[in-house]
Amino acid sequence: KSWGCGAKMEDDKQHLLGSPTVEKPAVSNKGKYFGMVSAGLIVLGVAAKNKFSEVNKPPNSFLEKNNVEVSFSNEYTAEHGHPAVDYQWVKAGYLVEPYRKTLITMSNLPDELDVSEITASCKASHIQSGEVVHAINTRNMQCDLVFTKVGDYTVETSLHHNEKGIVHFAETDTISRYVRRDLRKLSSSDLADYMDAARVMYDVVLSDGQTLYGDDYKDMAYFVDLHLTNSVPDKQHDRF
Repeated sequence: KSWGCGAKMEDDKQHLLGSPTVEKPAVSNKGKYFGMVSAGLIVLGVAAKNKFSEVNKPPNSFLEKNNVEVSFSNEYTAEHGHPAVDYQWVKAGYLVEPYRKTLITMSNLPDELDVSEITASCKASHIQSGEVVHAINTRNMQCDLVFTKVGDYTVETSLHHNEKGIVHFAETDTISRYVRRDLRKLSSSDLADYMDAARVMYDVVLSDGQTLYGDDYKDMAYFVDLHLTNSVPDKQHDRF
């Protein structure tokens, strides 16, 4: 487990490639009229498709009048509140953590709907990689999801009633970051995992650790050297 700050995300670079200019032959009047007719048919087809979609939408009387609220929580938020509430770029309550089970709750459903007849569905799409995680729960209006990456997610939530169809659908943007917590606030299991990991980093040197755990392994000597290199020349960075 990592207890450091959120990883730095880099923007994908896109390269626009030019294409050679090709001289087009002149179009006859007949061809122009044919193009106009084709364009008209396409417009009519799109309009008909949109109209068909409107007719075949799920019953939305509940979709329009309900104010279902979507919230995110984990084992720490109930006792300590949501993290990063003082950061202006983080919307309070919409920060999730990688590899920590997140409970997604949908609440404030109209009273006339029987919760026992509802199935909840949640899907989270990682914007940077396209990876998707999803969950379905038939017992209540909640889903358990485990986010696996740092970055930005779009979370789709929906509620399906056995008789009335879809009674809720929403897309919510969230941020996924690792959260560094005070050791005194860690759960007993997280504290034990943290101490075990620190013990390994002190006892297992870099070469042995990379053989055992992979190339990403770093021992404690590596981090001590990293700290000294970046903080000692300039005491302003002593918190590095």
